[in-house]
Amino acid sequence: MKKTPIFLFFICFALSTISCTSEDEARGTNEFFENNSSVIVQVRTFNKGSIEANDSILSGEKLFLCSYTIGIDKPLRTECHDSVVFIFPNKKGYICGSIDRVKCFSSGRSPLAGGAKGFPNVGGDDFVFTITEEDYLNAKELD
Repeated sequence: MKKTPIFLFFICFALSTISCTSEDEARGTNEFFENNSSVIVQVRTFNKGSIEANDSILSGEKLFLCSYTIGIDKPLRTECHDSVVFIFPNKKGYICGSIDRVKCFSSGRSPLAGGAKGFPNVGGDDFVFTITEEDYLNAKELD
């Protein structure tokens, strides 16, 4: 009778270790910026001080940032960039990340990593940071 729990433990352990591989755990992640303001937004992204992208997003459009795979055997990359600058036509905007944290969004939203506050998963493995009309109206002087 005492051998049954031990035997069940080993069976469960063996099944749990061989049933899932790291490939089963790996998944692709896509990150986007979406412009829901009434004006065009210029976006510059940086990683380790080097500019990675310098694009404009028209009102109502979405900009693909990057795609990466995370999993047990995959390198964990939790962000596509370490800094981002948003510039509106009135030369106001936001600077977020290692460049300047003071001029980032005051609501605590972060455009730096999918899953962060304000950068939600919108289905599947897609994360979208949305720039709103309120963001445009409350933009900061960028000196």
